[in-house]
Amino acid sequence: MRDCSSKIQNICYDPSSQVCKQLDNSSLYGYCVNNGNCQQIDINQFIGRDTNFNCLTSLQQLNLGQTIQYCFNDPQSICQKSDQTSCVKYQDNYQIYLGYISGTGFCAQQNQKTSNIQLQQITNLNPNFCQDENFQIVQIQIPYVGRETNYSKCLKVNSQANSLIEFCISGYCIWNNTCQQIGFDKINISKLSNLQCAPQQQPGAIECGYRYLNVCMLNQMCYCF
Repeated sequence: MRDCSSKIQNICYDPSSQVCKQLDNSSLYGYCVNNGNCQQIDINQFIGRDTNFNCLTSLQQLNLGQTIQYCFNDPQSICQKSDQTSCVKYQDNYQIYLGYISGTGFCAQQNQKTSNIQLQQITNLNPNFCQDENFQIVQIQIPYVGRETNYSKCLKVNSQANSLIEFCISGYCIWNNTCQQIGFDKINISKLSNLQCAPQQQPGAIECGYRYLNVCMLNQMCYCF
């Protein structure tokens, strides 16, 4: 019988054990209440709960007066909106919620700061974006041509990276830990699959310096003509 599952907010009925559970703020974070039943919080249907222990799905709006108590701890998949109104499966909404800010657990969003005092590590930042010197998430476009691995920092052309380069955008390749335009010296006209700049006729080319040079690709190698 389910009579034990009363309207007390932190009491729920567990169908698997057929007993009631009492949830509190410090324990049993693995559960939430949905229609009186205890539900597991995970990366599937219910990814968080509010301060009344109600289960929350991704981007579910809170009832008036409620706040987020807990979002499932999975930086690879779930973040919390910075206004603390929703838990979000960010890779299902990757054009708006761009990654997981490690220092706060909040979602990275375009033109929003990750912090007011320092750069933050960001898990799975959308590859079209980077973190600039003002701690803001911005789109990678000129003057930015690449991104560093550490802090997903924005990288300008010919600027020395402080950590390894994660990638350079189309038209640019990695040279001495900088992003250079492909063919910048009229010698390194190839961008290889490892993203490095290389001379002509190097196997594994994914892009050639077409823009300013007479270059073509044949069998994954760049040639001057």
